[in-house]
Amino acid sequence: MQIVETELAEDGTSLGKGVIATADIPAETWVGSYLGEIKIPKEGEDNSYFFNLAGLTQSKYVIDAKEKGNITRFFNSDEENPNLDTYVVFDSRSDLNYICFKTTRLIKAGENLHISYGADYFRHLGIEPKQVRARN
Repeated sequence: MQIVETELAEDGTSLGKGVIATADIPAETWVGSYLGEIKIPKEGEDNSYFFNLAGLTQSKYVIDAKEKGNITRFFNSDEENPNLDTYVVFDSRSDLNYICFKTTRLIKAGENLHISYGADYFRHLGIEPKQVRARN
């Protein structure tokens, strides 16, 4: 996987960073977990890299990958056809939930890796989800 600059598919507007596959990734392959600082967010704090620690439900704790994290923090969203599923994996040894990503199908080399941020993410920002592509 490689971090690349991305753009809107419809008009080429720069969107910042995204992730592409550098080799084919088979279906049903675990590709990583979301890492960052575990914290309780403050009111009005920039939440652009927050992932709810409970996963797809509400929790007072989030993983904040804005300053610390790994390549998974650059996965963009595709609400219509994500090629990664998001899982909450509980580790009984550490008593923590982890946010992990698994491919839903074969991802070809050069293809963007996408998750679904969910409708609430876009509603909160007051924008419509858009199709993203890697810049050539």
